[in-house]
Amino acid sequence: MLNEVGAIARAAGEFVRGMERQKSLIIREKGSSYDFVTSADTGSQQLIKERVRALFPDDLVIGEEDNLTDREVLDRCLNATRRVWLVDPVDGTANYIRGLGGYAVSIGIFEAGEVVYAAVYLPDSDELFTAQKGKGAALNGAPIHVAERSRLCDAVGATHVPVSDMDLRRRCNRWNEAAIMASQNLRMLGSSVRTQMKVAAGGLDYYYEYGPHPWDVAAGSLIIREAGGVVSRLDGGAFDYALGGVLAASAAIHGEALALLNAADQRMSEFGIYPA
Repeated sequence: MLNEVGAIARAAGEFVRGMERQKSLIIREKGSSYDFVTSADTGSQQLIKERVRALFPDDLVIGEEDNLTDREVLDRCLNATRRVWLVDPVDGTANYIRGLGGYAVSIGIFEAGEVVYAAVYLPDSDELFTAQKGKGAALNGAPIHVAERSRLCDAVGATHVPVSDMDLRRRCNRWNEAAIMASQNLRMLGSSVRTQMKVAAGGLDYYYEYGPHPWDVAAGSLIIREAGGVVSRLDGGAFDYALGGVLAASAAIHGEALALLNAADQRMSEFGIYPA
């Protein structure tokens, strides 16, 4: 099963890469002037659906470009009686449009309400990350593990800001300022999925974000855990797709990163996602 998932993610990524080279994109705004969808996004999603339909006709495929709400997506993924593929056909669309590289195709597969298979393909670096629950994580077939650095001052973190909510952008800067001062440095790669893969493979030590959608973190959360990392809510509680925030890190760094974020904003309830 994992081989098929990886092959489909790679095929979608190669399609997206091919459209980038042809300079044939159709681009339109999606919800705001800060968020975009392209013909590569929709074409990649369609390719994935067709491949899954041919191989696993009883499975359900849900993608970002189906334009469902997060709640509708979660209801289908967590409560379905059949296997569900949750797809981000191009994560990092702004990078992709501008020719910056650093985009990804992400597939997480739910069975009985949890992700059990995951594949993420990074086309510009030809990196295929895969994981199966309980079986570890791999990069191009070789096992990977999160970083072993044990001090936040030696760590490099990363984040991704909300796309169009300017108030949340300002508030997230509390965390960003704290992280920059307490860590070796902070990165913004422009793709939540790619950032998660760099945590899983040990290049980055931690990643935090307010507001990722379920398709942004379904595959990445499994891959990070299977690589030995910890994935939680921003307040340290058990990760919940419905509660809007994530902190992913190596086990050695997670506690210190969590304390840093909560000290920077001592009332997470102000974000409207966690109880006071």
